[in-house]
Amino acid sequence: MTYDDGTREIIQEGFTCTPTVLTKEAKEITVAYQGAQTIFSVNVTERQSGNDDNNNNNNKDNSNNNSAN
Repeated sequence: MTYDDGTREIIQEGFTCTPTVLTKEAKEITVAYQGAQTIFSVNVTERQSGNDDNNNNNNKDNSNNNSAN
């Protein structure tokens, strides 16, 4: 979370995400925290077999990118 003064805080609990399970039909994720919410557009694709190492690395990269925001 980035505050108005530019300081940042990583929020790891106390929020909700909907839906909690992504399907190919999912188009948005809603995240709510302390009375505020935001909606992210998503594009869900099927995992390709044999690429588990690449998927795990991509997930780690996305986690790091999201933490910085």
